[in-house]
Order: sequence, then C-alpha cells, then structure tokens
Amino acid sequence: MGGSESGVLNPLNTGYRIYHLIKNGPLDVNGINELSDFIIPPKDVLENKVPFVDWVTSNAGKELKIKIYSLKTRSLKELTIKANEKNSKDGILGGSVRYENWSIAHKKVLHIISVEPKSFAEEKLHLISNEDYIIAVQPIDQQIISLNLEESDPLSILGMIIQNSKGKECNFYIYNKKLGARRENAVIGVDDDFKLGIEGAYGALHEFPFDDIDEDKDNFDNNIVDNPVKMNVIEEKNEGDNVNDSNQENKVKISNVVIEKNDNYDDDKKNEIVEEKKDNIIEEKKIEIVEEKKDNNIEEKKIESVEENNDLKEENDNDEAKKIFDDKDNKNEDNIFNDDEKKIEEENEDEKIKEEGKENEKKEQPKKRKKKKPPQNSWKKNT
Repeated sequence: MGGSESGVLNPLNTGYRIYHLIKNGPLDVNGINELSDFIIPPKDVLENKVPFVDWVTSNAGKELKIKIYSLKTRSLKELTIKANEKNSKDGILGGSVRYENWSIAHKKVLHIISVEPKSFAEEKLHLISNEDYIIAVQPIDQQIISLNLEESDPLSILGMIIQNSKGKECNFYIYNKKLGARRENAVIGVDDDFKLGIEGAYGALHEFPFDDIDEDKDNFDNNIVDNPVKMNVIEEKNEGDNVNDSNQENKVKISNVVIEKNDNYDDDKKNEIVEEKKDNIIEEKKIEIVEEKKDNNIEEKKIESVEENNDLKEENDNDEAKKIFDDKDNKNEDNIFNDDEKKIEEENEDEKIKEEGKENEKKEQPKKRKKKKPPQNSWKKNT
C-alpha cells in the first residue's frame, strides 16, 4: 500500500492519500478520486493503537464504511465499499495509499504557471500552464515522495528530488484542475545544466483547486473527524489562474536543480503576507473614508445649493411682492395727484366761469340803465 505511519504527525489531521486506484477494485467507485482524496480510518487506527494494515486485513471480504476527505471540496463524506479477500491479487482495498497530513495538503502542491517550449516539462511531462499541479514524485526504485511535507516547501522538495534522481526513471504524479489525476513517466537528465523548464508557484493563491460541486453531496458529513478543514477558497482559485498575481515571493523559475534552503523563509514570507494584508486593509479603509467624505461633501453641496436656491427664490418673491406693492403705491399716488389736479382744474374752471359771468354782468348793467332813464331832452323839445 505504500507509506509509513509516524507518531510525528497529529493523528487527528492525518489519513491515507489515494495515489492509484485499480480498475474495478473496491476503491474504484463513484465518489473516490486519485490524488485529491484521503481515507480517514477510525480514531484507534489514527492513534496507532491498531496498525492500518491490521485494520484493513480484519475487514477483508466485508462491507466496509470508510470516511473520505476531499481536497476538491474541503469536506468529508462517508462511503461503503466491499473489500477484497486477503488473497486477492489487487489487494484488499485495490489501490495504493500513503500516510499524509490531509489538513495542509491543499497548500503543499506546486502550481505550474508557465512551461518553456520544447523543454523537458513540455515534451516529457506534458505539463499545462495554469492547469497542472505537481503532487508527488516517485523514483523508480523508491517510495512515493510527496510535496506535502511540513518541514519544507514544495519547490525545495522537488528540487532535491530531481538533484538526487539524475539518470533515474521517475513517476510524476500530476493533478489537472479540469481533467483530474494523471501520472507521467520520464528519465531525469544527467547534465549539470539540466532544468525542468517550468515556472512554478505555491502559497495562498496557488492551492489545490477548489470545486464545491460533487455528485455525492448528500453523503457529506463534516462532523466525522475533529478539526475538519473548511476553507472558502473560490476567490483564491480564480486569482491563482492569473500569472501576474500578487504572490510573487513564492513564484520561482526552475532553471536548475540547485536550490538553497532557508529555514526562516516560510516564516519571513508569512510575516510579509500578513503585513501586506494589513497594509491593504488600511489602504482600503483610507479609500472608504475618502469616498465617504466625498459623498458627504457632495451631499452638503446639494443641501447648500437647495437652501441657496430657496433663499434666492424667497428673495425674488419678496422683491416681486415689493415691486407689486410699490407699483400699487405708485398707482395710488398717481391717482391722488391726478385727482388733485382735476380738482384744481375744476376749481379754476369754476373761477373762470364766475369771472366771465361777472364781466358779462358788468357789460349788461350800463345798457339796462340807459334804457330805463327817461329821455329828458325829447320831453323838453316837445314842450
């Protein structure tokens, strides 16, 4: 079955990664996938009270309920399989498994960012940019060496494997986010300037691809083991597709297999990422405050404009009313002046008429007096 059990790993975070399924074997059922799935045995097995091999052997030929942790969904589910008999040529479970820490396995992979044309990676491993992940390497005369190790980063592990495997035939365990698991076989070159011809990256933006679609979702049980990994990494997956992402510190072009190992590298990079996130949060807050101030200023300007318009309108209304009253006063004043002038004219006219009457009377009075006086001269003459 491959792999060995170790007391170093936390038993609550360990299981058996499925590297190879034998066709039509007990594990070759719907809901179990190579490289992305882990068998989670009972707690007694995980705590090494019962060796895994003994647990499997004791269930030979029986229906066996097994718990599966999926890296694709970051979830656990329970399935029932029919184990083979002890003497089966395909083994009791019908597959190859390896003891590993499933709680960090999503981070301990090497994401292929780019592949050089006509390189070893393109012609021998058929790697695809932005789709493939190197999970493990197995020199032909050794056990599987997983990149999922706590003591080092995936890039350093791969470099050391290649450096120690020159001239050897190796199986490369590769996971493609569209097509699933595959295995490529190739002989490592012996030249001093040998290179894979890839640009690889690892870290938060280059984790094992997340997919929340699963045909057996009804069988999910997230309470099967303690401390299940539940991570929403959909956004991280999408950002990982972009070659020019912000995780430049973990992106390294493999031009040769000599890689210096820095024990403080991971801690330094973690601190850098934390500080970068803090800076980003502070910058976002500043932008939010600036935008909020802009919005408040715009709102205040709107209110001031409305109040100014209202004041202007009120002033215009007052001016208009004042104008109306002034016009009315002017009109009344004109009417008063006109009435006074008319009255004066009428009085003058009356005076004129009176004067003319008096003059006419004066003219008529002598005439009347002349008529009434007896003609003395005439009487005297007659006498």
